Amino acid sequence: MYEYSSGLKMCKIYYKYRSANWQTIENIFEDKVYFASPLDFNDPFESSPLIENDVSLEDLEIAYRELLRRRLQLEIKSAANMVNRFMRGKDLVIEHSVQKKIERIIENINYQATEPGFLFDEAKTHDLKRRIFEELVLFYNKGIFCVSEVWNSILMWSHYGDSHKGVCLGYQNSLDKELNIRRISYNRSRSLKISSILGMLRDEEEERNNVETALFFRKSSSWKYEREWRCLSRVGLQESMFNICEIVFGEKCSFTYIYTIIKGLEPFEDRFKQKIKFYRTTRSPKNYKMIRHQIDTDEIFHHYPISNSYIRSQFNDMNNLFDKND
Repeated sequence: MYEYSSGLKMCKIYYKYRSANWQTIENIFEDKVYFASPLDFNDPFESSPLIENDVSLEDLEIAYRELLRRRLQLEIKSAANMVNRFMRGKDLVIEHSVQKKIERIIENINYQATEPGFLFDEAKTHDLKRRIFEELVLFYNKGIFCVSEVWNSILMWSHYGDSHKGVCLGYQNSLDKELNIRRISYNRSRSLKISSILGMLRDEEEERNNVETALFFRKSSSWKYEREWRCLSRVGLQESMFNICEIVFGEKCSFTYIYTIIKGLEPFEDRFKQKIKFYRTTRSPKNYKMIRHQIDTDEIFHHYPISNSYIRSQFNDMNNLFDKND
């Protein structure tokens, strides 16, 4: 199941559970994968670490200012380019606009922190932590492509594989494409320290890894059964960084769907790095486990597609034969 790459333990094959629908067929034939926004996931804790302040109030404000500056700079620069791309002194105007907006926001934060009944430092710290989290989400704005180590998870077939009527796509790393995939860490603290965010903003690799882990690669142990790995990229449908090597059809997947995919891929075998293997799952006769059997494609092609007129003609021929014998 595993191979070693650059000293890291990696999966040889990653599995993606899918429903048996037209979108799955399109993604297979167009060699595309979809990077979903974490906001659309079914885990309410997805990409929502607890911001822990382990620095001074001054450094906390520095972290917020820098995140805010980077976002506003992109937004104002984009707007300026739409108005006049060749405006003289544009960069100075943008920087001035960004700084002016930041000061107005900080001034409002300070004002809100002076409300009666609240200590200034505590109120400002609470507000800055909330705002830093919001800016982090905007700063990364990443989509996630999720895969699993296993094809035989009963729960994942039920949840993501259309109640065993779907498919499980087996992917291998494409050697001609860069693959940045990481394993999910389970049952760890939700905490993300401000010091790590400051380190990330200073381009410190270890702290950038800590921030990304907290945002995208950490989940509750309740999800441990998924044995999940993830890739990050922009949100949306993109060219696959994998090669399909296996397609596992669920026990309840229709033969028509199975035939459609196998027959449709047949003319393009020479385009794949290796011959795709096709399997179908079934229940083990001994225990509560899923097993699989390789599909005999010749047998599938022999029986499909079904022509009712052909079947009726076969019965007619048999009836004629019986009449002659009589």
